[in-house]
Amino acid sequence: SWNYAVEATAQRFWALVIGTPKEKEGVISAPLAK
Repeated sequence: SWNYAVEATAQRFWALVIGTPKEKEGVISAPLAK
């Protein structure tokens, strides 16, 4: 859905801005993989 795409993009954007560690990035990406 459109909202899903927006949320996924927002999470990646903030991960870059905040500088999320790779470990946390994997945890955040896992639910999105579904």
